[in-house]
Amino acid sequence: GLRNPWRFSFDRQTGDLYIADVGQGDREEVNVASQTNGGGKGLNYGWSIAEGTSCYGGGSCDRTGLTDPVLEYTHASGCSITGGYVYRGAAIPQLAGTYFYSDYCSGWVRSFRHINGVATSQTSWSALDTGRNVASFGEDGTPLALGYHTGHWEIGLLVRAAAEALRGRGAIPFAAYVSDPCDGRTQGTTGMFDSLAYRND
Repeated sequence: GLRNPWRFSFDRQTGDLYIADVGQGDREEVNVASQTNGGGKGLNYGWSIAEGTSCYGGGSCDRTGLTDPVLEYTHASGCSITGGYVYRGAAIPQLAGTYFYSDYCSGWVRSFRHINGVATSQTSWSALDTGRNVASFGEDGTPLALGYHTGHWEIGLLVRAAAEALRGRGAIPFAAYVSDPCDGRTQGTTGMFDSLAYRND
C-alpha cells in the first residue's frame, strides 16, 4: 500500500510512474512503477506493514511480497516529501531522465536517475535550496519551476525571482499561484477542501 502520495507524475518518455509517498513519523520515500515491469500492477509498496524499508512501529514484520521504495530518507533531513518530475526538456540535455523532488519542511531540492530499479546519480542541488515550504513542482514542457508556499506579499517576490532566473537561462517564464496564506493542509477548517489533489499551490 501507499500511505499518502504527495505528488505523482509520469515520465513523459518512458511512461514510468513516480510516486512520492509521505511517511508517518520516520521515513519519506519514492516508489517507481516501471512500464517494463507491468506499470506497478499487483505491487504492494508496503504501507502499513512497513514505512520505507523499515517495519512500521519498529520491531520485526513479515515483508514477504512487499516492494521496497527506490529511494528513502529519514526525518533527520526532512519531514514531508514533495514529488516532482522527470526532466525531459531540451535546455539541459545532460539532465534528461533525472527525477527532481523536494521536502516540504526543509526546502532543499534533490534528484536521482532511475536505472534498472536503482536510484543512481543521487544529487543535492544546494544552489536551489529554497528555505521555504516547497508544496509542488511544475513543468510546461521545457523549464522546471518550484511551487513555493508562503504568506501574503512574499509570493510575488518569489515568482518574480523565479521568472528572472528562467529568463536568464533562455527559458520562457511561466507561473501561476494563489496568494492565500493558508497552506492547504487545513486540519479540517470549515470551508476548505482538504481532499483536492492540487490545493493551495
